[in-house]
Amino acid sequence: MTRGRRYAPALVTWALVVSIVGGCASLGSESPDSLMPDSLMKDGQQLYADKKYDEAIAKFERVIELDKTRWLAYLYLARCYMAKGTWTKALSNARLAYEAAPGGEDVLPTFTKALWGGGIEAFNNGQFRDAISALTEYLRLQPADASGYLALGKAYLQGDRSDALGALLKALELNPSMSRSPGAPPQPPLASSLASRMREAGGASRQLRRSRCGRATTSARWASSWW
Repeated sequence: MTRGRRYAPALVTWALVVSIVGGCASLGSESPDSLMPDSLMKDGQQLYADKKYDEAIAKFERVIELDKTRWLAYLYLARCYMAKGTWTKALSNARLAYEAAPGGEDVLPTFTKALWGGGIEAFNNGQFRDAISALTEYLRLQPADASGYLALGKAYLQGDRSDALGALLKALELNPSMSRSPGAPPQPPLASSLASRMREAGGASRQLRRSRCGRATTSARWASSWW
C-alpha cells in the first residue's frame, strides 16, 4: 500500500502531462490546416508574379487539394498554364473557375482567352472538332469578334466547307474594313489559309455565289486582300 501511494501522485502528474501535450498537438494540427490555403495562395501568387510558374502550379494544386471551392486557385492555374503555352490545361482550369464564379474578377477574360488559345492549339494539333468546339464557345462569349469567325472558318474547312464560308461571311458582316493594322488580332495566316482553301474549293465557292449573290462576291474580294 505504501508503494502504491508513493507512485500515485507521479501517475496523476504523468496523465496530466500526456493530456496537455495531446491537446496542444491536436490544436497544432488543426490550426495550420485552416490557415494553409490562404498562405499557399499568397505564396503561389508571388511565385506567379515572379514567373516561377511550375512552383506556383504546385502551390495552387495544393490549395485545391485542401479546398476545392477556391475558384481563385483555378484561375491562377489557368494563368500559369497560359504563360507556359499549355492551353489544354489552361482551358480546363479556366472553365472550372468560370463555372464556380462567372462574375469573379478577371474570370471571364481569362476563360475567353483560354478558349481562343485552346481552339488554336487544337487546330494546330489536327484536332479540328475540338478546335471548332472551343472557338464556337469562344464566339458565344465574344460574338462580335470577326477574327474568331476567321479562325472558326479555317477549322470548318477541314470538314463542312459550307459552314466555313458562312463563318467568313459573318466575319465580313462584323468588320467589313478589317485590315492588317498592327493593332489587329494576329490572324492574317489563318485568314490567308482560309482564302486559299476557298480557291481550292471552287465548287463550294460557286455554290455560295449562286446562293448569296452580291454578298459572296464582296466576301471573295475581301478575302483576296489577305492572300
